[in-house]
Amino acid sequence: MEDNNQNSGVSPELQQPTPAPYDNHLYDEPPKTGSSGMAIAALVMGILSLVCCCVGIGVVFGIVGLILGIISMKKNPDSSKGMAIAAIVMSGMGILCSLYMIMSFAVMATQIDWSQIDLNDMDKTQRYLEELERSMQYFFIRF
Repeated sequence: MEDNNQNSGVSPELQQPTPAPYDNHLYDEPPKTGSSGMAIAALVMGILSLVCCCVGIGVVFGIVGLILGIISMKKNPDSSKGMAIAAIVMSGMGILCSLYMIMSFAVMATQIDWSQIDLNDMDKTQRYLEELERSMQYFFIRF
């Protein structure tokens, strides 16, 4: 009996190996695609920190988002690096904005002289509030 290679006219180096009859790759690991759940959670916390920065609770969301973003970058540097960086940036901005709002409200609260506010004399109260507003203008951004 002759070998199949001699009959086909193809050299043995160019022939394809025949696959095993039951080689169905059931136990191979699936490819890692998509993004990390931790990066998504960090991004959500970063967005919440920006949304809630006026209330002051944005600091809490920002710190959680910052921590989750850093951990996500360390654990999965390839799959969700962009999302983790965006979460870190937004969380940092939310923390800074929240701290700015907290500090400006604290300064404003310490500047109020409650003895100058008299509900019976609204003209005096109005003059005091206008003076207070002029002195506090540099804390707020005007558009």
